[in-house]
Amino acid sequence: MGVDDDLGDRRPVIEAVVGSVMRVGRAGHLAGSVSTKSRASSSQRASASPSKPPGSTMTQPFIDCAVELRRSGVKPDDIATLVCNVGEGTVHRLWEPLAKKHAPPNGYAGKFSTPYCIAAGFIDGKAGFEQFTDERVKDKDLRALAAKVSYVIDPKDEYPRNFTGHIRATLKDGSVREVRKAHMRGGAHEPLSRDEILTKFHDNARFGGWPRERADALAAAIAAVAKGGAVDLRAARE
Repeated sequence: MGVDDDLGDRRPVIEAVVGSVMRVGRAGHLAGSVSTKSRASSSQRASASPSKPPGSTMTQPFIDCAVELRRSGVKPDDIATLVCNVGEGTVHRLWEPLAKKHAPPNGYAGKFSTPYCIAAGFIDGKAGFEQFTDERVKDKDLRALAAKVSYVIDPKDEYPRNFTGHIRATLKDGSVREVRKAHMRGGAHEPLSRDEILTKFHDNARFGGWPRERADALAAAIAAVAKGGAVDLRAARE
């Protein structure tokens, strides 16, 4: 498979094709590079994210808020309540009915539950494929934390022009911690680093049953393609 020097227009295509395997393709950029008649809007480009969890893109900023809150030293047992400011347009899909969002019945339902995604981000530090199995969404610790999450509609929320995140944590000692994300990590405003993309790729490859050696070989092949080299991808198809 040879690649000539004019790789600039095709690099997003390569990344998007590989992303169909490892969920890190820049789909918004793909739309712009495949056809001059089909251009992604600025909001689509901002929401095309390698960090996107397996469910809704709109949950990503809330997941990041939860990760940051945990890194600040807060523990699950410290938390009394978690209240999020949200856009009204997200409520019907990601927040209601709230009782069901607190305890999603299966992995698919968990993908569209912001309370569950927040709990996964807080306890597991991420929300990848492993967090959305039918078994994982029934974990008692995840459900206990998700049950503490509620929301208020923020009339100033920028959805759907921008995906933001917010958590106001009231702790059992009466103190309050607040975390905000002005945009979605991994989008146009805050692209992921190469190391972050590779970490996500390896998580997904492992979940799919690939040994580390096979994943490393594919990652190296894609890196070679991006540099204009020639590679043999037959091993990746086996």
